[in-house]
Amino acid sequence: MQGLRAVAVGLVVIYHLYPDALTGGFVGVDVFFVISGFLITSHLVRELQQHGRVDVLGFWARRARRLMPAAVLVLLVTWVASVFLLPASRLDAAARQVAASAVYVQNWLLAGDSVDYLTAEDAPSPVQHYWSLSVEEQFYVGWPLLFVLAAWLCRGRVRSWRTAVLVLGGGVALASLAFSVVLTAGGSGAAYFVTHTRVWELAAGGLLAVVLATRRSSLGLAGRSVQWSGLVLIAGSAFWYDSGTAFPGAAALVPVGGALLVLAGGGGEQHVGLLASRPATWVGDHSYALYLWHWPLIVLWESHSGGDIGVLDGPALLVVGLALSWLTKRLVEDPVRRSRSLAPRGRGLALTLAAVIPVAVVAPQVLASDGPPPVVVLDAAHPGAAAPGGDAEPVADSVATMLPAADDAVADRPGYYSQGCEVGIGTPGTTRCEFGVPDGAVTVALVGDSKTGQWLPAFEALAEERGWRIVTYLRSRCAWTATATTVGVDDESAYTDCAVWGRDVLDRLLQDPPDLLVTTDRAVVGTVDHPEVDEVSHRQIGLGMTTYWEEVMAEGTRVVAIRETPEMGVNVPDCLSTRGAALADCTADRDEALPEQTPTVVATEAMDGQVPLVDLTGLLCPGDGSCPPVLGNVLVYRDAHHLTRTYTVSLAPYLERQLVAAGVVEQTR
Repeated sequence: MQGLRAVAVGLVVIYHLYPDALTGGFVGVDVFFVISGFLITSHLVRELQQHGRVDVLGFWARRARRLMPAAVLVLLVTWVASVFLLPASRLDAAARQVAASAVYVQNWLLAGDSVDYLTAEDAPSPVQHYWSLSVEEQFYVGWPLLFVLAAWLCRGRVRSWRTAVLVLGGGVALASLAFSVVLTAGGSGAAYFVTHTRVWELAAGGLLAVVLATRRSSLGLAGRSVQWSGLVLIAGSAFWYDSGTAFPGAAALVPVGGALLVLAGGGGEQHVGLLASRPATWVGDHSYALYLWHWPLIVLWESHSGGDIGVLDGPALLVVGLALSWLTKRLVEDPVRRSRSLAPRGRGLALTLAAVIPVAVVAPQVLASDGPPPVVVLDAAHPGAAAPGGDAEPVADSVATMLPAADDAVADRPGYYSQGCEVGIGTPGTTRCEFGVPDGAVTVALVGDSKTGQWLPAFEALAEERGWRIVTYLRSRCAWTATATTVGVDDESAYTDCAVWGRDVLDRLLQDPPDLLVTTDRAVVGTVDHPEVDEVSHRQIGLGMTTYWEEVMAEGTRVVAIRETPEMGVNVPDCLSTRGAALADCTADRDEALPEQTPTVVATEAMDGQVPLVDLTGLLCPGDGSCPPVLGNVLVYRDAHHLTRTYTVSLAPYLERQLVAAGVVEQTR
C-alpha cells in the first residue's frame, strides 16, 4: 500500500517538476483516488463487521485529525510566503484559492475558472493542487452515508449489506464514469475538476475493498503478475498520456485499472519487491505531506527565480520537500492523530472548524485588493496610443507610473464580461447583447471570440459620438469561420460548440442584418483537418471566414476585419509586477508575437478588396520590431494577449480613421 502511494506521489512530483519528461504524470492523482477509496472503505467494512453500524461522526472526526493539521499548516505557510514571493497581480487569485482550499471546495473553484476565459489561462496558484484533496473530502462526506443506508436496509445481515453496498456503490460509480466520459468528450475544462466526474475512481477502490473482504485468500504466485500488470498500466499511461489527452473520461480507466490490479494482487508473500522496499515505504509514509508541500515550493520558486525549473532546481526542491514532509509528519500529523485528548469525535470536529474557519475568512482579507480598480482617464501624462500615434507629446513610460497598475490590470476589461455576454468553452448556446445607443440608426455587430470582444470599449466610444447600436455575438476561442476548428492550443479535439454557434449566429444575422459587421480572432487554434497552428491552419480558418462573410454581405451588411493583436508570450501584468522587472523584460519580438499570415489577413486578401482590414499593429508594436508592454504610459495588456480597456479606448480615434479611410463609415469631423 505504501509502495503504491510512493508511485503515485512520485509520478505527480516528477510531472510537476519536469512535465516534458513525464507527460502523463498527472495520473498519479488517479492512483491516489483509488488508494483513498480502498482504505476508507476498508475501515467502514471493519466497523460494520464488528458493530453492525457505522459511526459517521466518528469517521469524519478521524478523517479531520488525520488530514486537517498538515493541510492547514501548508496553507498558512504558503499564504504568508505568497505575500512576499508572488507578483502583486496574482495575490487576489491566490487569496480566493487559499480560502477555497481551506473549506475543500477548491476543485469547484478551478472548474469555474476553467470555463471562464478570463481565468482559464491564469498562472497556477501555489495551492491549486488542493483540488484533489477537495474531491476526496467531498467523497468522505457522502460515501459513509451509503454504508449507513446499506446497513439500515439489511438490518445488520452481513452478506446482505455487502451486496447492498456493491449495488449502491456500483450505481454511483457507473453514473460518475458516464458523467466523466460525456463531459470530457464535450471538451469542458471543468470535467477535470468536478466531483461527479471523479467519484467513480474513489468508488472503484472502495468496491474492491468490499469484494476483498469476502475473499481472504491471497492470489499466491499469481499476485506478483497481477501487480506487475497494474504497474505497467500506470507507468504506460504516465509516459503515453499528455496535456492533449481527453482526461479523465475513458482514458482514466487505464491508471485506475492499474491501481486496482496492484491492490488486488497484494496481501500475500508474492508481491513486487520494489513496492515493499524501505525507500518506497518511507516515501509512502510521507506521501501526503510531500504532496502538500511540493507544489507550493515549485510555484513560489518559479515566481522568485523568474524561470522554469532547471536541472539542479528540481532535485533541490525535492530534497526540501522531503525534509518538510518528514518534519510535518513527525511534529504535526502523528502527534495530532495519536492525541488521546482529541480522540472524542466532538473534539475532532471542533478541531476542523477551529483550523479551517480562520484561514477561509482571513486569507482573502489579507491577500485581496482593497476593491475595484479606479477608472483610468487618459491625460497628458497617460496618452496611451496617442503617443506612438504622434498625436501627443512623448512621455516617459514607467512601471511605477503606468495606468492601470499591474495588480488592477485583470479588471481593466470590457463591461460585457460582467453581463455574461461571452459564451465559455464547454457551454452550449448563443448569447446576444446590446450596447451603445439603444435606438441607434446604425447597427454594428461584433462577432467572434474574446479578441473581437476586446474592441467593444473602442466601439462604445465611437457609438456615443455617432449614435450607433452595438450587438455582440461572442464565444471563447471561437473564430467566426465555416471551417471546423480545434478547441485550443493544447487541445486538438474538434470544437463542436464553436461550429454550431457559428451557424446559429449566421442564421440570426441573416434574419436581422446589421449595417456593419466587425470580426477578428485569436490565431492560436488549428483545424480538424490540420490541428497544427501554422500557415496551413490559418489559411483554412481564413477561407472559412469568407464563407460566412459572403452570405451576410449578400444581405447588404458591410464587413470589416481587424488584424489580430500580438501574443506576448508572458502574462504582462505578472511580468511587470515581478520584483526588479523592467519594461524590456516584458517586451515581445514582433515577428514572434504576430505572424504575417493570420486568418484575417488570408480572408481579406481572398475577398479582393471587398472587406477592408483594419490594422493597428503600428500602435501596438511601433517602429523597432518590438511590442512593448506599456505605451504612452498606459499598460497595453491585461494578460498575455488581451488589450486593457484603457489602451483600447485610446485606440478608438485610430480605429475610426481607418474605418473612414476604408469608406465603411462617413467622416464626421
